[in-house]
Amino acid sequence: MRKALLLLASAAVITGSTMSADARDRYRDRDDRAEQTTNQLINEAAAHTARIKVDLHLTADQEKNWPGFESALADLNKRRIDRAMAMRAERKAAGDDRREARDERRNQNDERRATNDDRRATNDDRTTGSAARPSGDETNVLDAINRDADRRIERANDWKKLTEAARPLFDSLDQQQKRRFTEILYQGDRQGDRDSR
Repeated sequence: MRKALLLLASAAVITGSTMSADARDRYRDRDDRAEQTTNQLINEAAAHTARIKVDLHLTADQEKNWPGFESALADLNKRRIDRAMAMRAERKAAGDDRREARDERRNQNDERRATNDDRRATNDDRTTGSAARPSGDETNVLDAINRDADRRIERANDWKKLTEAARPLFDSLDQQQKRRFTEILYQGDRQGDRDSR
């Protein structure tokens, strides 16, 4: 009976450690993936635009209205990518700032522990110090809200320009092409929503 329990406990420990290693590997793989460059994203958007044209099966008359839409879509994609890259840089900078602040707090706490023998005094100092100093997130919340509002306004203006440029092309499409065109535009809008978050 005792051997069976030991075997069962050993199997549980081995299985548990294997599963946690698998989970760790999944998250590490996400972190190790290289982020796409601006040029890669622009090329990907251009390829998507080319697929749209092929997917719509435009006639010769409809092709005349394509260049205006294509140019507006390229402009929208360029600005969307620029905003996404700016947000990526902001997140990286914020992460770096948080890491530096955390490391600084650790160093200060280590110094306090080394020089102060009285444990209660150390805890009181730590509590007072952290309560009196607002974190960066609290002081920049209004700036963050303002930046988010500006990005939303930019996106709305980009979509207005695109719809104006798309109107002649859309009016020349048949019902099936209009339905497909609508699906494509809604997919692009959802992609823009993901990028702006």
